[in-house]
Amino acid sequence: MKSAKDVAVEARENLTRIQKKAFVAALTRAGVKKEAEQDPISTSVDLHRPPARVAATRLLDIKRFSSLTRLIKSLALVWRAAKKFLLVRARGNSKWEAVPLAGIVTVAEREDAFRDLCLVAQEGATFPSTTTDRLVVYRDGASGLLLCGGRIQYFKEDCLVVPLITFDTWLGTLLARQSHQEGHEGVAGTLLRMRRKAWIIQGRRLAQKVVNQCIHCRKARAQVCQQVMGDLPVERSRPAAPFQFTSVDLFGPYLVRDDVKRRVSMKVWGVIFSCMASWALHVDLATSMSTESFLMTYQRFTAIRGHPLKVWSDPGTNFGRKISAGGFIYLPAKSRCSKPGGVRCKEWDKLDLESAPCRFISSEWSC
Repeated sequence: MKSAKDVAVEARENLTRIQKKAFVAALTRAGVKKEAEQDPISTSVDLHRPPARVAATRLLDIKRFSSLTRLIKSLALVWRAAKKFLLVRARGNSKWEAVPLAGIVTVAEREDAFRDLCLVAQEGATFPSTTTDRLVVYRDGASGLLLCGGRIQYFKEDCLVVPLITFDTWLGTLLARQSHQEGHEGVAGTLLRMRRKAWIIQGRRLAQKVVNQCIHCRKARAQVCQQVMGDLPVERSRPAAPFQFTSVDLFGPYLVRDDVKRRVSMKVWGVIFSCMASWALHVDLATSMSTESFLMTYQRFTAIRGHPLKVWSDPGTNFGRKISAGGFIYLPAKSRCSKPGGVRCKEWDKLDLESAPCRFISSEWSC
């Protein structure tokens, strides 16, 4: 439990913090009001029209638009047509002239249209005092918008303020969609882009809703199916003597100099033997892809490592074929090797690469 002294100190600190916030908020409001009084016509030099307020909703249905850019452009073109109609009517000409849609919509017209949409969104909305005090919200005298810029707005050089919008407005939804479609970022990135144009109450909740509804982001975040790997063979998991269970394969070719003719290049292939139990490697050289060349390589391997109990290889013809049982692997009849039975092995298993890709010896293929 806290003592009375600790409670008093904590209450004093909270009171000081509240007083600082209130002072900064009051200073910010006073500075903004003073600047507006000193330069009242600074906003009228770029040909901004007076605010339309609720008249914007009478010109077009806002909820029929799914893009904020198209909504702003359509509203700007409608106001341009209405302005020209009033100008023609003032001249006494009752003939209606169509306004071309190919004209460029200026920045001022877009800002005026967005201001009118924000006024419509703020119509009838109520904001709690905690939100207005925290964001230092004040009403602009020229447009009537509720603007917010933070407690340190008076000390900033850009003096950027944004309008305040409630969560359940269609303008907030369109703004969140446009902010998310610019980069398809997450909730934080979408919320940051939203707050550059307007401050939406419960904006993080709206950004989360838009991100969850985005089809592009749902496809990007979709979990990829994981392939179920097959069981390892028994020879890979139980203890055995070195190279008792061996897998063999060839790699290459490589260009080397000939042993006799130094100026002539020749192709050679590497032959790698891998122990299935200990992953020990034995590498040798084959001068060609023929069966005779592989047979000599295999004989050099068995002279050093001994005869394996079982050998795995791919279904290459250079590995020979099994003709009879009895623990020997014989070469084909067309072989020019002097020995009739070149490879001594109890069992030789030629695997299909597509059916068993993880049984071979290379470090890239091994499971």
